[in-house]
Amino acid sequence: MRIATISFGKRKLKAIICKDPIRKFIGLMFSRRKNVLFSFDKECVVSLHMFFVFYSIGVLFINSRNVVVEKVLLRPFTVYTPKSKAKYVLEIGEKKSLNLFRRVNIGQRIELKGL
Repeated sequence: MRIATISFGKRKLKAIICKDPIRKFIGLMFSRRKNVLFSFDKECVVSLHMFFVFYSIGVLFINSRNVVVEKVLLRPFTVYTPKSKAKYVLEIGEKKSLNLFRRVNIGQRIELKGL
């Protein structure tokens, strides 16, 4: 299991990297609170479902230039299709990291390490 460090200016969080299709499909289903970074080969529209995720999460859609292009707070048992294409999708499930999610702005550039 590889871990990425995501920096938002001076603030940072860690997330488990998911690249293979099965891990992407499973995501946070039936899991405890954690952060997950989905990495794709190219920018695409990534629809998400919250089936069997029993807590709300913050989601950041990040393009190939590491710019946040969309953000949304998803509730359990919902489905979401973004308007923007993304190369990375960061699901923020840890309670302490959700405060950071609320401070992130669309258009903000972030730094990804460990990919």
